[in-house]
Amino acid sequence: MDRTGNGTEWDAVVVGAGPAGAAAAFHLARRGRRVVLLERTAFPRDKSCGDAVNRAGVELLREMDVLGDLPDAFGIGGLEVSMGPAGERSTRAFRYGREDPSGGRYGIVVPRSLLDDVLVRRAVEAGAVFRPRVHVRGLVREDGVVRGVEAVTAGGRETVRGRVVVAADGSTSKLARQSGLVETARGRLGYAMRTYFSGAPVLEDTLSFHMPLDNPATHSRLPAYGWIIPLGPGRANVGAGVAEKHPGVRLDDLFDRFVAELRATVPWFADARQEGPPKGAPLFFGFTPARSWSPGLVLAGDAAGMVNPGTGEGISFALESGKIAAEVVDARLSGGPAEDLSEYAATLTRRFSGHLETGRHAVNRHRLAWRVLEDTFDSDRPVFALARRAMLAPDHTAGFETTAPGALDDIRHCLDPGLRLAAPLVEVGEILADTVRKDWPFLDRLPALLSEEYLMAPRPALLVLLAAAAFGRNRPPVALAAASDLAALA
Repeated sequence: MDRTGNGTEWDAVVVGAGPAGAAAAFHLARRGRRVVLLERTAFPRDKSCGDAVNRAGVELLREMDVLGDLPDAFGIGGLEVSMGPAGERSTRAFRYGREDPSGGRYGIVVPRSLLDDVLVRRAVEAGAVFRPRVHVRGLVREDGVVRGVEAVTAGGRETVRGRVVVAADGSTSKLARQSGLVETARGRLGYAMRTYFSGAPVLEDTLSFHMPLDNPATHSRLPAYGWIIPLGPGRANVGAGVAEKHPGVRLDDLFDRFVAELRATVPWFADARQEGPPKGAPLFFGFTPARSWSPGLVLAGDAAGMVNPGTGEGISFALESGKIAAEVVDARLSGGPAEDLSEYAATLTRRFSGHLETGRHAVNRHRLAWRVLEDTFDSDRPVFALARRAMLAPDHTAGFETTAPGALDDIRHCLDPGLRLAAPLVEVGEILADTVRKDWPFLDRLPALLSEEYLMAPRPALLVLLAAAAFGRNRPPVALAAASDLAALA
């Protein structure tokens, strides 16, 4: 059978060969599904990106058995954040846990030109058919259900039919807009720009973020950030991003101003050589699980707005959403109406609630979050330390250590087990999560709320429960304990 012919109906048509699309194609093909992966460009190709993959993404790459094909990937052991006005920034360092890097506790940095090519080759090895230089023009619908895509190739127009379509065609996804799932105008997208610099000394294994950046014209604060991401000996990815466009603000001016700041404040950067002109790409932060699917169609990765508003990181979200899409599609193809993909939205909600704010609410709340972050950046109070983690790196939270004294120290070994404080602290966490979920969804992932590892950190709630136990209270005052944690954050 000619699997690339017009008459073929595929189990799944995947549009876009970035991490989300390649992961979806790989996991579907590995399950024996007939998958075609369509990509508008030739491969390999460069892609404007920070190139960093966090520890969750590394585990997903390990599952796809691609790490062996990335021997030169630079290992990342932590995150450094510089906060405040340019030239006066305060710096905080966060380190991963000390486990062996092979255990997945570290991130990696690898250029997208290499990473995406390796992922596509792995999908093909699993059985997917890869078709580059295919320009997808729109969806094919029958009775309100997506049944494939219309495409243009070197040979002319073509209909590529599939029982399900996975749209992984990026932050300006044509398919997402055509389906009515996404209505974000180009003027309301975020944007990022990066290039490579060389001639630096051996760089530390640390991602470096600088925030916020100022409007070059008015010197007012922007929901914007700059980064230095080491690629290996003497080479770094340097860029700047802004959460949404602002009148009169050009991203290239913002980038140039950030580079000038680095040359003035980072000693090794003064003589670093820019390898080429910067490349830019849009960022879409409108993740809304309920609008990630329609009958016969799912959105994955950047097309679904799955980007961290704090850092612009999206590779790990892309890999995982691609895998989730494959799992849901495979299950629906095995029984029941294949077009009912509502479980995809439900799974995204369960998995990413609190990691990614929703829609325009995301950018608005993130602006407020940065204001709170800056005001409390130099405080070592435990709840501020926890909030700092959740806002800066919610997808890394449980893996970081901090030098803040007492911020996350586990003191259970100092407590009498007979006090039975674990259960009340879990209840406190549930109250906190329910309280912050609506207005501060990213705080929903605080370790204090979710992680058994930090249940006994010396935070206000623990002190309230200890005081109640000392005075013989029969029922732990969990509401008061939760209020004390919230008061410390306020």
